Amino acid sequence: MVLVQAEVVDKQGRRCPLDNRMVHFSLWGEGRWIGGIAARNNHDLQRPDDHRQEGLLDAAATKNVSDNYVGAMSLPVECGVGRVLVRTTPTPGPISLSAYADGVKPAYMEVKSEGVKSEEYLPQLTLKGRLQRGETPAGSSYSDSRLCVNIVDATAGYDPANANRSYDDNELSEWKNDGRLSTAWITYRLAEKTVVDDICMKLTGWRLRSYPLEIFADRQLIWSGETERSLGYIHITPTRRVKTDQITIRLRGAGKDKDAFGGIVEVAEPAAGELDLFKAKDGGNTKSELRIVEVEFLKAL
Repeated sequence: MVLVQAEVVDKQGRRCPLDNRMVHFSLWGEGRWIGGIAARNNHDLQRPDDHRQEGLLDAAATKNVSDNYVGAMSLPVECGVGRVLVRTTPTPGPISLSAYADGVKPAYMEVKSEGVKSEEYLPQLTLKGRLQRGETPAGSSYSDSRLCVNIVDATAGYDPANANRSYDDNELSEWKNDGRLSTAWITYRLAEKTVVDDICMKLTGWRLRSYPLEIFADRQLIWSGETERSLGYIHITPTRRVKTDQITIRLRGAGKDKDAFGGIVEVAEPAAGELDLFKAKDGGNTKSELRIVEVEFLKAL
């Protein structure tokens, strides 16, 4: 592949940054025209037959040119400069390219492509296959270590009608309380009585906010502490193994906001970014908000 740059210059050889005239290219030899790109302007595209090389142009160069001159052999320079690509053919040999435009001297260049031993650049042509290990073993290549326990229903200290938003597999939705500590709890009813070995959660403001939580199995406390800041999901391992079908997550104090990852943003989508970068207006010192984007309960196998 050859990258060719054409410039419109003055008598002193200085490029003319205000020039946007149409430049016409001609190609001969063992080259295939790829072309360049330019913004559509008021120039009329000129593509006379003598600017083509029969049989050596890509299909795009022989069709109607798109609005950005892709495949055209005549295209304007921008700020006095334009670039085009020429691809070699399978046959080694000279490639000649000329460029001319109204009011300036034409330019001409020639390069020569050389043949190469393909096996030196494509090792797969000479690489021998090895079948000693036999066919791929039947069955799964992995084994499950955790199994998700389905959530049947949830109730909460505030807005219980939308409590399902915390486990609806939609990372753009969340459940939250009204900012009072007395309402900062949510209870999940599981499909079966089991020992929960892992609680996987994504909490709103996951990069900035640490939530002080208490987690209960029925009425027994199985975990207490502050959640870690993360770039998404966190995993909490209960400190007590209690068989239950009800898990309650309760906020026990005000969350603390502090950016733990500098300028890193995990999700660029605007709606998700609002949840990612959430920060309480008062800095999180007194606002007792529990906000859960997703939660999942896992049991060990």
